[in-house]
Amino acid sequence: MVPKKLDASGQQKFRLVVDYRKLNEKTVGNAYQVPDITEILDQLGQVKYFSCLDLAMEYHQIDMNPSDIDKTAFSTKEGQWVYKTMPYGLKMASAVCGLCI
Repeated sequence: MVPKKLDASGQQKFRLVVDYRKLNEKTVGNAYQVPDITEILDQLGQVKYFSCLDLAMEYHQIDMNPSDIDKTAFSTKEGQWVYKTMPYGLKMASAVCGLCI
């Protein structure tokens, strides 16, 4: 657990951090080109409304491939746990989340 900055009420909160460096070393990356912002805006066409909802927690909204869930395992004093949704820190997480926008 890593301490976060104090919140508005002055209360200390913590964030769970799992070290995925060894898994990331073995992960084969995809070679997707980062889309140009003008191309993305052109795709919006003449829409009247668009929204960006909850981008701060987008990792935890993408389901993991069932065959990869065991790769996210980590241990605590209370037992062994796995993520069913995309955890922050995986090599390909930002690429996958970037495709969702």
